[in-house]
Amino acid sequence: MKKIVSMLLLLLSTGCFDIIGSNDVFELNSVNLIITETEASNSQWKVYGTVVNTGDTTILAPWYIEAMFYADSTFSTTFGGDNERMNFPLEPGVTSYWTLDHRSESVIEADYPDFKIKDLRAFIKK
Repeated sequence: MKKIVSMLLLLLSTGCFDIIGSNDVFELNSVNLIITETEASNSQWKVYGTVVNTGDTTILAPWYIEAMFYADSTFSTTFGGDNERMNFPLEPGVTSYWTLDHRSESVIEADYPDFKIKDLRAFIKK
């Protein structure tokens, strides 16, 4: 048991686990996040979109895009979240593409074709 706890603490301290919705980040307010497509298959939900740097400074790498996944537009049942690490700088006025996906062992994702995401944001870690 002590080995498992030690391994978990090591993984947490090295940043291998991403915490969706953490307050320990700097949100990027000078971006425009647009959802272009959503997809529900038997094994996952996918959200595709674009991001534009609307500010006057370059966003340096790494930066992240994240959101929470919900069963429908009532946002009363959540399945968790996902984030994507962007390993490149984003200059002012430049557009890039992003994809978020989520899987759940508890449900068949295709049973929720009208899933929604909420709390979509871009950020850098403190």
